[in-house]
Amino acid sequence: KGKAVAKLEGGEVLETYHGGQKEEARDMLRIECTVVGTGATGFVTVQGSQGTKFVELVSPLASFNSELSKTIDAALKFVQKSGSLCASKMQELQAAGKDEVLKQAAQEVAKLKARAAAANAELQKLKGRIAEGKAELARKEKQEANAHIEARAQKQADAILAPAVAKVERAEAAFASMEEATKTWLSLGKEEVDAFATPLSVKAEAERLAQALASEVDAAREAVLAQTSELPKAKEAQQGAAPRARHELGRMSGHLLGLKKKSQLALEAVRRQCQAIVDARGPQLSSAMRAEMLSKELTIE
Repeated sequence: KGKAVAKLEGGEVLETYHGGQKEEARDMLRIECTVVGTGATGFVTVQGSQGTKFVELVSPLASFNSELSKTIDAALKFVQKSGSLCASKMQELQAAGKDEVLKQAAQEVAKLKARAAAANAELQKLKGRIAEGKAELARKEKQEANAHIEARAQKQADAILAPAVAKVERAEAAFASMEEATKTWLSLGKEEVDAFATPLSVKAEAERLAQALASEVDAAREAVLAQTSELPKAKEAQQGAAPRARHELGRMSGHLLGLKKKSQLALEAVRRQCQAIVDARGPQLSSAMRAEMLSKELTIE
């Protein structure tokens, strides 16, 4: 048994740079520390065998925040008391009569009251900012503490998503090919469209690529549905990789439908451009055909 080097009183501050040590024989947690007030160094029991806590571990930041809160609360109490005192004195001076000296005194007290009110407002703002800072720090600390859990969950989710991701990427590549094949044609003006040499080739290629894209999208959506159906649905699976994967699979499904819709719109635009050429050339072709028939003395019959 060690020799007692000091007796601690409630509220004393201890400082330590060591980790706790478990005393297996007595099932107690002890830590080496120094009493800030006296400089005495030794081991203190942090937690007893029944779980009773004798020492509360706090960080330097927590101690600073505690002192800061006490200081601000004391300042608020002072300025609020000062404001109340000023208000009381103003009432006394106003009730004392209309003497010019008293009137001037009341005006000065009113200025002091305004200064106290302004100080109170600033202290309240400061208190609010400190509270926001504490909340943000707590959020970041929790985030950092859970970082390894988040990373593991994300890795597991990525493994679940891998089969669907590969097929989604194929669908995206097919859409990119269609977009590249049609962008020049769809960017042409009316006169440029009219002078384009091979509009039917563009239309045929767009239809081929749209069909290929539709096949890739259908295959990718089947993969997404398959992966979704394999996700656990039990309550215990509502944390970790499963909800992440479910959310991403839902996003993929919407993304695939968007690609298919965009390709359909692009194909419709290509077809409209081609139909515009037909509509513009129709009368000219009809006239040429009639002239040819007349020159050969042919009739429709």
